[in-house]
Amino acid sequence: MKKVFIILMFGTPFPWIQQFINSVQHLEKYGWYWKIYTPHAIQSKGNVEIIKMDINQFCELVGKKTNIKPVIYITPKGIPSVHVTDYMVAYGKIFENYLIGYDFWGMMGGPDILFGRLDHFLPDSYLRDCDVFTDDPIAINGCFTLFRNKKGINKLYEQIHGWKELFNLPECRKCVYGTGTHILAGTDEYGMTEVMKTSKLRYKHPRWFPLHGHDRLPHKIELKSDGSLWEVTPDKAPSWEYANPYFGREILFYHFSQSKTWPL
Repeated sequence: MKKVFIILMFGTPFPWIQQFINSVQHLEKYGWYWKIYTPHAIQSKGNVEIIKMDINQFCELVGKKTNIKPVIYITPKGIPSVHVTDYMVAYGKIFENYLIGYDFWGMMGGPDILFGRLDHFLPDSYLRDCDVFTDDPIAINGCFTLFRNKKGINKLYEQIHGWKELFNLPECRKCVYGTGTHILAGTDEYGMTEVMKTSKLRYKHPRWFPLHGHDRLPHKIELKSDGSLWEVTPDKAPSWEYANPYFGREILFYHFSQSKTWPL
């Protein structure tokens, strides 16, 4: 099966974007792809396709596909006037013409993520009877959620309370002025989680803990030679002569949202 993540990058390019593109190349053989929509001069490579699109073209496309045309602009700080990730829940509809031939599409916010061996956690055999997978056990995770690429599922966002008003916000005070609170329009623990609570879709998620790590946690990460990613914690007082100096677990991905610095 083919799984594709969508990333929008209309503001100033992330300085580690080439490192991100290079880091996911080994996942193509397992059916994982990325599409990055951006006006910037970045080259496609392997399983990462760069699609030329600026903020105005995005607004036009949103209006065409959802009948709600936002007016988003790039601020002097080099970022969009609203969080474009607010529209993640509608990517299946907005980008439907680009998703032909893909079995799943995914939302992951921005490329401040280092992926491990996704095939270790999400082989095709696991996804075959799944409509929605999220990495968080209690909520839709805006950093990693997969939706089966089907018409009805791609329009789930229309069940989010107040989605039209949220999609039509002219600006976010936090983005433009650095003040106020930003409210996500259906990602993470917000609207789409509420939709999934009453959905009859085949919904899968981890049982107890998220499968990823954060840079705000006191852990060290290690990238193994096979591309697997591990979160390890030092054992400060090993009581056995053969004790391993670290305890750890393999993780799906590592989110460096706090440091915004490539972690390797």
